[in-house]
Amino acid sequence: MSLHYSTTMQRVQKIIAASGYCSRRKAEKLIAAGKVTVNGQKTLLGDQADPEKDHIMVGSQAIQQEPHLYLVLHKPSGYLTTKSDLWGRRDVMELLKGLPRSVYPVGRLDRDARGLLLFTSDGDFAQKILHPRNKTTKTYQATLNKPLRKDTFEKVKKGVVVERRRVKASLKKNKPKLVELTIHEGRNKVVKKYFKALGYYVKDLKRVAIGNVRLNIPEGRWRYLTAKEKRGLEEHEL
Repeated sequence: MSLHYSTTMQRVQKIIAASGYCSRRKAEKLIAAGKVTVNGQKTLLGDQADPEKDHIMVGSQAIQQEPHLYLVLHKPSGYLTTKSDLWGRRDVMELLKGLPRSVYPVGRLDRDARGLLLFTSDGDFAQKILHPRNKTTKTYQATLNKPLRKDTFEKVKKGVVVERRRVKASLKKNKPKLVELTIHEGRNKVVKKYFKALGYYVKDLKRVAIGNVRLNIPEGRWRYLTAKEKRGLEEHEL
């Protein structure tokens, strides 16, 4: 395939993901299925294109390179972290109205959990935050079913085994039953499983920080990520 040469040449799947159309992995599947064209020609995995000059199509839809969005939402309890639900249950996208382009959640929070949730249209940014090797910290406030025992801190220092894998975290007690946990793990329900392994039940869970981004808006509201917050997250990942 003959494409324009430019210092901005990138793999086609990366351009598609960066546009917010889908994840990079999904873009690779679309390319393999022959559904992606560049300047009217079918593209192959590994092909590159210039996002500023080349005309990229997925089926009949053009891939537009628009400024990316980066948002912070204070998720209330009772909302699913998904873009849609087959059973009509409330989802977090209902709280994001009037955006100039589509975004998707970076990670997730359980339906009954509250707190900070990031959204973006930038697939590469999302991948950096989510990839385990980058060890992005997440801080939660958890209300437990009983007061924290003194010996719990010693167990935390050694690491707690969750699903046959030792998980490192830091723990701070705010009140007898209210604690703050900072953890790198992003596995499904890992905080609840972590406390269960220690002999506690989590009655209420609220995420208050991701990396350098703190929760500072009312429940159900959203705001744009500041340039300083975005830079801090990206520098941490590097």
